[in-house]
Amino acid sequence: MALKGLDELGGSSDLPPGGGGGDAIDLKKGSKSKTPLLIVVLLLAAVGIGFVVFKIKKGYEHDKQVAALVTRFESVEKEDVGAFWRCLFGKDADPGMFDDNLKLGARLEGAFMADPRGFPDKANDDCAPKLHGVAPKVDDLGAPEDYMVPLAAYKASLKGLEAGITHYAEQAKKRIVLVENQKKVTAAVNAFHATSGVPAPEALAWDHFLRCAIPDVDSLKDSQALLERLFNDCKKPEYVLKLKTECAPLASPVTDGKVDAKFKATLKKFGADDRDSSAIEDCFKKGKKEQKADDLTAFGQAWADYMKAGGDVRRQMKDELKKE
Repeated sequence: MALKGLDELGGSSDLPPGGGGGDAIDLKKGSKSKTPLLIVVLLLAAVGIGFVVFKIKKGYEHDKQVAALVTRFESVEKEDVGAFWRCLFGKDADPGMFDDNLKLGARLEGAFMADPRGFPDKANDDCAPKLHGVAPKVDDLGAPEDYMVPLAAYKASLKGLEAGITHYAEQAKKRIVLVENQKKVTAAVNAFHATSGVPAPEALAWDHFLRCAIPDVDSLKDSQALLERLFNDCKKPEYVLKLKTECAPLASPVTDGKVDAKFKATLKKFGADDRDSSAIEDCFKKGKKEQKADDLTAFGQAWADYMKAGGDVRRQMKDELKKE
Protein backbone atom coordinates (compact mmCIF):
# COMPACT_ATOMS: atom_id res chain seq x y z
CA MET A 1 0.00 0.00 0.00
CA ALA A 2 1.31 3.45 -0.94
CA LEU A 3 1.55 6.07 1.82
CA LYS A 4 -0.65 9.00 0.79
CA GLY A 5 0.18 12.68 1.55
CA LEU A 6 -1.83 14.71 4.09
CA ASP A 7 -3.30 16.93 1.36
CA GLU A 8 -4.92 13.90 -0.18
CA LEU A 9 -6.47 13.04 3.18
CA GLY A 10 -8.14 16.46 3.58
CA GLY A 11 -5.32 18.53 5.04
CA SER A 12 -4.37 19.11 8.68
CA SER A 13 -5.70 22.66 9.31
CA ASP A 14 -8.49 21.39 11.63
CA LEU A 15 -6.15 19.55 14.01
CA PRO A 16 -6.14 21.17 17.41
CA PRO A 17 -2.79 22.31 18.78
CA GLY A 18 -0.97 19.52 20.54
CA GLY A 19 -3.34 16.90 19.14
CA GLY A 20 -4.92 16.24 22.59
CA GLY A 21 -7.79 18.73 22.83
CA GLY A 22 -10.80 19.52 20.66
CA ASP A 23 -13.68 17.19 19.90
CA ALA A 24 -13.91 13.85 21.72
CA ILE A 25 -13.42 10.69 19.67
CA ASP A 26 -16.71 8.79 19.27
CA LEU A 27 -16.56 5.92 16.80
CA LYS A 28 -20.28 5.29 16.98
CA LYS A 29 -21.45 8.82 16.38
CA GLY A 30 -18.49 9.92 14.34
CA SER A 31 -16.21 12.84 14.87
CA LYS A 32 -15.33 15.94 13.04
CA SER A 33 -11.67 15.52 13.95
CA LYS A 34 -9.26 14.23 11.27
CA THR A 35 -6.90 12.76 13.91
CA PRO A 36 -8.42 9.23 14.09
CA LEU A 37 -8.43 8.93 10.30
CA LEU A 38 -4.79 9.95 10.09
CA ILE A 39 -3.80 7.44 12.77
CA VAL A 40 -5.62 4.61 10.99
CA VAL A 41 -4.04 5.50 7.65
CA LEU A 42 -0.58 5.65 9.16
CA LEU A 43 -1.09 2.29 10.85
CA LEU A 44 -2.30 0.67 7.64
CA ALA A 45 0.56 2.21 5.75
CA ALA A 46 3.02 0.81 8.27
CA VAL A 47 1.48 -2.66 7.95
CA GLY A 48 1.62 -2.37 4.17
CA ILE A 49 5.31 -1.49 4.17
CA GLY A 50 5.99 -4.40 6.49
CA PHE A 51 4.17 -6.76 4.11
CA VAL A 52 6.19 -5.51 1.17
CA VAL A 53 9.43 -5.99 3.10
CA PHE A 54 8.29 -9.49 4.08
CA LYS A 55 7.53 -10.34 0.45
CA ILE A 56 10.90 -9.01 -0.67
CA LYS A 57 12.67 -11.01 2.02
CA LYS A 58 10.70 -14.13 1.17
CA GLY A 59 11.48 -13.74 -2.53
CA TYR A 60 15.13 -13.19 -1.74
CA GLU A 61 15.26 -16.43 0.27
CA HIS A 62 13.52 -18.31 -2.56
CA ASP A 63 16.03 -16.99 -5.10
CA LYS A 64 18.90 -18.03 -2.84
CA GLN A 65 17.42 -21.52 -2.67
CA VAL A 66 17.09 -21.69 -6.46
CA ALA A 67 20.67 -20.51 -6.97
CA ALA A 68 21.91 -23.19 -4.57
CA LEU A 69 19.66 -25.77 -6.20
CA VAL A 70 21.29 -25.21 -9.59
CA THR A 71 24.70 -26.22 -8.26
CA ARG A 72 23.42 -29.13 -6.17
CA PHE A 73 21.22 -30.56 -8.89
CA GLU A 74 23.99 -30.46 -11.49
CA SER A 75 26.29 -32.19 -9.01
CA VAL A 76 23.81 -35.05 -8.60
CA GLU A 77 23.43 -35.25 -12.37
CA LYS A 78 27.15 -35.26 -13.08
CA GLU A 79 28.50 -37.30 -10.19
CA ASP A 80 25.70 -39.72 -9.24
CA VAL A 81 23.52 -40.24 -12.30
CA GLY A 82 26.54 -39.63 -14.51
CA ALA A 83 28.29 -42.58 -12.86
CA PHE A 84 25.48 -44.83 -14.13
CA TRP A 85 25.85 -43.66 -17.74
CA ARG A 86 29.65 -43.88 -17.61
CA CYS A 87 29.37 -47.42 -16.28
CA LEU A 88 27.19 -48.41 -19.25
CA PHE A 89 28.89 -46.59 -22.09
CA GLY A 90 32.31 -45.35 -20.99
CA LYS A 91 33.88 -42.24 -19.50
CA ASP A 92 32.58 -39.80 -22.12
CA ALA A 93 28.99 -41.06 -22.00
CA ASP A 94 26.22 -38.46 -22.05
CA PRO A 95 22.53 -39.47 -22.09
CA GLY A 96 21.82 -36.41 -24.20
CA MET A 97 23.98 -37.66 -27.07
CA PHE A 98 21.19 -39.91 -28.35
CA ASP A 99 18.69 -38.41 -30.78
CA ASP A 100 16.02 -40.92 -29.79
CA ASN A 101 15.43 -44.20 -27.97
CA LEU A 102 16.37 -46.16 -31.10
CA LYS A 103 19.89 -44.70 -31.06
CA LEU A 104 20.09 -45.46 -27.35
CA GLY A 105 18.99 -49.04 -27.97
CA ALA A 106 21.52 -49.50 -30.75
CA ARG A 107 24.33 -48.34 -28.46
CA LEU A 108 23.18 -50.66 -25.69
CA GLU A 109 22.85 -53.62 -28.06
CA GLY A 110 26.28 -52.87 -29.49
CA ALA A 111 27.81 -53.08 -26.02
CA PHE A 112 26.06 -56.41 -25.49
CA MET A 113 27.18 -57.84 -28.83
CA ALA A 114 30.78 -56.83 -28.08
CA ASP A 115 30.74 -58.74 -24.79
CA PRO A 116 27.67 -61.01 -24.57
CA ARG A 117 28.94 -62.85 -21.51
CA GLY A 118 30.17 -59.88 -19.52
CA PHE A 119 27.92 -56.94 -20.37
CA PRO A 120 24.60 -58.20 -18.87
CA ASP A 121 26.29 -58.87 -15.53
CA LYS A 122 28.03 -55.52 -15.66
CA ALA A 123 24.79 -53.68 -16.41
CA ASN A 124 22.87 -55.49 -13.68
CA ASP A 125 25.50 -55.83 -10.95
CA ASP A 126 27.67 -52.74 -11.44
CA CYS A 127 25.68 -50.06 -13.27
CA ALA A 128 22.11 -50.39 -11.96
CA PRO A 129 23.18 -50.15 -8.26
CA LYS A 130 24.73 -46.74 -8.94
CA LEU A 131 21.16 -45.35 -9.03
CA HIS A 132 20.15 -46.86 -5.67
CA GLY A 133 20.99 -43.90 -3.46
CA VAL A 134 20.25 -41.04 -5.82
CA ALA A 135 16.60 -40.42 -4.84
CA PRO A 136 17.49 -39.54 -1.20
CA LYS A 137 20.10 -37.11 -2.49
CA VAL A 138 17.42 -35.42 -4.59
CA ASP A 139 15.30 -35.10 -1.44
CA ASP A 140 18.24 -33.41 0.30
CA LEU A 141 18.77 -30.76 -2.38
CA GLY A 142 16.96 -28.14 -0.29
CA ALA A 143 14.68 -27.26 -3.19
CA PRO A 144 11.84 -24.72 -2.78
CA GLU A 145 8.31 -26.07 -2.48
CA ASP A 146 7.45 -25.25 -6.10
CA TYR A 147 10.06 -27.77 -7.28
CA MET A 148 8.50 -30.76 -5.55
CA VAL A 149 6.42 -31.88 -8.55
CA PRO A 150 9.19 -31.76 -11.21
CA LEU A 151 11.68 -33.34 -8.82
CA ALA A 152 9.21 -36.13 -8.01
CA ALA A 153 8.99 -36.89 -11.74
CA TYR A 154 12.78 -36.83 -11.92
CA LYS A 155 13.10 -39.35 -9.08
CA ALA A 156 10.51 -41.60 -10.72
CA SER A 157 12.52 -41.56 -13.97
CA LEU A 158 15.62 -42.73 -12.08
CA LYS A 159 13.71 -45.71 -10.72
CA GLY A 160 12.56 -46.39 -14.27
CA LEU A 161 16.15 -46.36 -15.54
CA GLU A 162 17.21 -48.82 -12.88
CA ALA A 163 14.29 -51.17 -13.54
CA GLY A 164 14.70 -50.83 -17.31
CA ILE A 165 18.40 -51.72 -17.42
CA THR A 166 17.83 -54.63 -15.04
CA HIS A 167 15.09 -56.00 -17.31
CA TYR A 168 17.30 -55.62 -20.38
CA ALA A 169 20.20 -57.42 -18.70
CA GLU A 170 18.00 -60.33 -17.66
CA GLN A 171 16.58 -60.73 -21.15
CA ALA A 172 19.98 -60.32 -22.81
CA LYS A 173 21.34 -63.26 -20.83
CA LYS A 174 18.83 -65.48 -22.60
CA ARG A 175 20.41 -64.54 -25.94
CA ILE A 176 24.03 -65.15 -24.98
CA VAL A 177 24.34 -68.57 -26.62
CA LEU A 178 22.57 -67.40 -29.77
CA VAL A 179 24.88 -64.41 -30.07
CA GLU A 180 27.98 -66.50 -29.51
CA ASN A 181 26.88 -69.02 -32.12
CA GLN A 182 26.18 -66.23 -34.58
CA LYS A 183 29.70 -64.92 -34.02
CA LYS A 184 31.03 -68.39 -34.77
CA VAL A 185 29.10 -68.42 -38.06
CA THR A 186 30.51 -65.01 -38.99
CA ALA A 187 34.04 -66.12 -38.20
CA ALA A 188 33.52 -69.34 -40.20
CA VAL A 189 32.24 -67.70 -43.39
CA ASN A 190 34.97 -65.05 -43.29
CA ALA A 191 37.65 -67.70 -42.83
CA PHE A 192 36.12 -69.77 -45.63
CA HIS A 193 36.39 -66.93 -48.15
CA ALA A 194 39.91 -66.11 -46.96
CA THR A 195 41.13 -69.66 -47.58
CA SER A 196 44.32 -69.96 -49.58
CA GLY A 197 46.11 -73.22 -49.16
CA VAL A 198 45.44 -75.15 -45.98
CA PRO A 199 42.01 -74.10 -44.65
CA ALA A 200 41.68 -72.79 -41.13
CA PRO A 201 39.58 -74.72 -38.56
CA GLU A 202 36.93 -71.98 -38.83
CA ALA A 203 36.78 -72.35 -42.63
CA LEU A 204 36.07 -76.06 -42.31
CA ALA A 205 33.26 -75.22 -39.91
CA TRP A 206 31.53 -73.13 -42.58
CA ASP A 207 31.02 -76.21 -44.73
CA HIS A 208 29.36 -78.00 -41.79
CA PHE A 209 27.05 -75.05 -41.17
CA LEU A 210 26.18 -74.64 -44.84
CA ARG A 211 25.20 -78.31 -45.28
CA CYS A 212 22.84 -77.96 -42.31
CA ALA A 213 21.37 -74.73 -43.64
CA ILE A 214 20.99 -76.06 -47.21
CA PRO A 215 21.13 -79.89 -47.26
CA ASP A 216 21.15 -79.99 -51.09
CA VAL A 217 23.88 -77.36 -51.38
CA ASP A 218 25.85 -79.60 -53.81
CA SER A 219 23.00 -79.32 -56.31
CA LEU A 220 23.21 -75.53 -56.48
CA LYS A 221 24.82 -74.26 -59.66
CA ASP A 222 26.79 -71.31 -58.31
CA SER A 223 26.98 -68.48 -55.75
CA GLN A 224 24.01 -66.69 -57.28
CA ALA A 225 21.87 -69.77 -56.77
CA LEU A 226 23.07 -69.97 -53.17
CA LEU A 227 22.15 -66.34 -52.54
CA GLU A 228 18.69 -66.77 -54.05
CA ARG A 229 18.04 -69.84 -51.89
CA LEU A 230 19.07 -68.02 -48.72
CA PHE A 231 17.01 -64.98 -49.67
CA ASN A 232 13.83 -67.04 -50.12
CA ASP A 233 14.32 -69.43 -47.20
CA CYS A 234 15.15 -66.66 -44.74
CA LYS A 235 11.68 -65.20 -45.21
CA LYS A 236 10.35 -68.14 -43.18
CA PRO A 237 10.54 -67.71 -39.39
CA GLU A 238 10.87 -71.46 -38.85
CA TYR A 239 13.90 -71.55 -41.15
CA VAL A 240 15.60 -68.70 -39.28
CA LEU A 241 14.94 -70.52 -36.02
CA LYS A 242 16.56 -73.66 -37.46
CA LEU A 243 19.66 -71.70 -38.45
CA LYS A 244 19.99 -70.26 -34.96
CA THR A 245 19.28 -73.36 -32.91
CA GLU A 246 20.42 -76.29 -35.10
CA CYS A 247 22.92 -75.06 -37.67
CA ALA A 248 24.81 -72.29 -35.85
CA PRO A 249 26.22 -74.64 -33.16
CA LEU A 250 27.87 -76.60 -36.02
CA ALA A 251 30.01 -73.56 -36.85
CA SER A 252 32.49 -74.36 -34.09
CA PRO A 253 36.04 -74.67 -35.46
CA VAL A 254 36.90 -78.14 -36.77
CA THR A 255 40.02 -79.15 -34.87
CA ASP A 256 40.75 -82.50 -36.51
CA GLY A 257 41.95 -80.69 -39.66
CA LYS A 258 40.31 -83.14 -42.05
CA VAL A 259 39.71 -81.61 -45.47
CA ASP A 260 37.35 -83.91 -47.33
CA ALA A 261 36.09 -83.83 -50.92
CA LYS A 262 32.87 -82.11 -49.90
CA PHE A 263 34.73 -79.12 -48.49
CA LYS A 264 36.88 -78.85 -51.59
CA ALA A 265 33.79 -78.86 -53.80
CA THR A 266 32.12 -76.17 -51.67
CA LEU A 267 35.24 -74.01 -51.75
CA LYS A 268 35.62 -74.34 -55.51
CA LYS A 269 31.98 -73.44 -56.20
CA PHE A 270 31.39 -70.68 -53.64
CA GLY A 271 34.79 -69.53 -52.34
CA ALA A 272 35.29 -66.62 -54.72
CA ASP A 273 32.00 -64.83 -53.94
CA ASP A 274 31.62 -63.62 -50.35
CA ARG A 275 28.13 -62.16 -50.68
CA ASP A 276 26.79 -65.12 -48.72
CA SER A 277 28.41 -63.55 -45.65
CA SER A 278 26.05 -60.57 -45.63
CA ALA A 279 23.14 -62.81 -46.70
CA ILE A 280 23.58 -65.00 -43.62
CA GLU A 281 23.96 -61.93 -41.39
CA ASP A 282 20.68 -60.52 -42.71
CA CYS A 283 19.03 -63.88 -42.16
CA PHE A 284 20.07 -63.94 -38.51
CA LYS A 285 18.63 -60.46 -38.03
CA LYS A 286 15.15 -61.57 -39.10
CA GLY A 287 12.97 -62.22 -36.09
CA LYS A 288 15.66 -60.78 -33.83
CA LYS A 289 14.49 -57.19 -34.18
CA GLU A 290 11.17 -57.86 -32.42
CA GLN A 291 12.89 -59.58 -29.50
CA LYS A 292 15.39 -56.76 -29.07
CA ALA A 293 12.60 -54.19 -29.20
CA ASP A 294 10.77 -55.93 -26.37
CA ASP A 295 13.94 -56.11 -24.29
CA LEU A 296 14.69 -52.42 -24.82
CA THR A 297 11.20 -50.91 -24.49
CA ALA A 298 11.24 -50.28 -20.74
CA PHE A 299 14.72 -48.75 -20.72
CA GLY A 300 13.98 -46.60 -23.76
CA GLN A 301 10.83 -45.19 -22.14
CA ALA A 302 12.68 -44.56 -18.87
CA TRP A 303 15.38 -42.67 -20.77
CA ALA A 304 12.73 -40.50 -22.45
CA ASP A 305 11.10 -39.81 -19.07
CA TYR A 306 14.48 -39.01 -17.53
CA MET A 307 15.42 -36.56 -20.28
CA LYS A 308 12.07 -34.78 -19.98
CA ALA A 309 12.08 -34.64 -16.18
CA GLY A 310 15.63 -33.30 -15.99
CA GLY A 311 14.85 -30.79 -18.71
CA ASP A 312 11.76 -29.57 -16.86
CA VAL A 313 13.77 -28.95 -13.67
CA ARG A 314 16.48 -27.04 -15.53
CA ARG A 315 13.93 -25.03 -17.47
CA GLN A 316 12.19 -23.91 -14.29
CA MET A 317 15.48 -22.90 -12.68
CA LYS A 318 16.54 -20.99 -15.79
CA ASP A 319 13.21 -19.15 -16.07
CA GLU A 320 13.28 -18.06 -12.42
CA LEU A 321 16.89 -16.89 -12.49
CA LYS A 322 16.22 -14.90 -15.67
CA LYS A 323 13.77 -12.77 -13.73
CA GLU A 324 16.53 -11.43 -11.51
